[in-house]
Amino acid sequence: TAPLWGGLHYAQVTHNTTQTVATGSSTALAFNNDIVDAQGWHDPVSNNSRITAGVTGYYIAAVWLEYAGAGGSPTTYWDTIEIRKNGTVWYDSRKLQQIDVFNKKFCITTPLISMTAGQYVEVWLEQNSGGTRTVQSGCTFALWRVS
Repeated sequence: TAPLWGGLHYAQVTHNTTQTVATGSSTALAFNNDIVDAQGWHDPVSNNSRITAGVTGYYIAAVWLEYAGAGGSPTTYWDTIEIRKNGTVWYDSRKLQQIDVFNKKFCITTPLISMTAGQYVEVWLEQNSGGTRTVQSGCTFALWRVS
């Protein structure tokens, strides 16, 4: 398959609806639409939280998401956004405290990730607000092979 995006193999996916995350849970985000996926790294139906490396190499992953705020005046809970390899090994995370009522937009990128063909990355959210939290539609997730 021919390289894309400045000579790099690349996949970018999005989700066209909101997704909720229950309190006290760790949840992988779903992505049901491909923006760019010429190499077939993402399936928008089966395991759609994953972007899977097509070949062994070094990769960078990034997520751009909008997280809905919580009502009231939160003071004690935490929300965590992580990019994980194979569901367990996290490469970058952002821990958030006291999310107010306004929606927040975040961009998280990883350092270089060594991946073999068939390994995958996902975006995971964890929160303990006492209620559900909402990720807005239109969030995007991408994986680039850099070498």
